[in-house]
Amino acid sequence: MLFGALFIYVYAVYFWIPTANKIEANSKQVASMESDIFKAKMQKAKYKDLEAKLVSLKEEKEAAQKKLPRERKLPDLIKTVTTLSAKYKVNIQTINPAGT
Repeated sequence: MLFGALFIYVYAVYFWIPTANKIEANSKQVASMESDIFKAKMQKAKYKDLEAKLVSLKEEKEAAQKKLPRERKLPDLIKTVTTLSAKYKVNIQTINPAGT
């Protein structure tokens, strides 16, 4: 009976309790990971069409960049403004270019 009690004590101290502690720590870690996954899924659902919006914004950016001149052409700009002002009967007094 003494050997039986000693065996149960050794088994509990060296095998059962450390294993139970590891299982508990791993369970907490799994619960933490599951909550992180749930939060990520909620954020994904919140921004469902974020990728589509990003693609459309990139297309708008490219279209705007195509409309803008690549380098600074002030004489061409003045000619264009003068032509458009004459076409629409607008009198322009001065043009003061500012820095970028």
